[in-house]
Amino acid sequence: MASAAEILAENERIAHEIHALLNANTTLEKEMEALSSERDELESLGSKKVQTLEHELETVNEELTSLRSQCQSMTEIIENDAENEIEVEEEPAPVPVSRKLSSAINQTMQRARGMSMPRQRRSSTVEMVAHGLTKAAS
Repeated sequence: MASAAEILAENERIAHEIHALLNANTTLEKEMEALSSERDELESLGSKKVQTLEHELETVNEELTSLRSQCQSMTEIIENDAENEIEVEEEPAPVPVSRKLSSAINQTMQRARGMSMPRQRRSSTVEMVAHGLTKAAS
């Protein structure tokens, strides 16, 4: 059988082991609390970041929708303008001419009518106007 001294030594050794294990356990619990706290902080930051990104995404989506709408409106306006230009090419309304026009007015009218036309059409138009004015004056 073991002597009392051996049992006492064994008890003391076991007490030291228990004390060392309790110290290790306390250290591990503190580390676990620190890691848990850090995890909670990171989770909170992550949630805030997700909310921020969701808000930014909504804002960008609204801006994109607005830009699409503006582009669609501009496209419709351009298409309508193009259709209107093709459909309506009206000649300017004839200016009422009195029988006795001064030569300065005749020249001014000829120049004004010929300005917006291509060169060939302008010269033929000037000739037609000159002929018409001569005929009207006589």
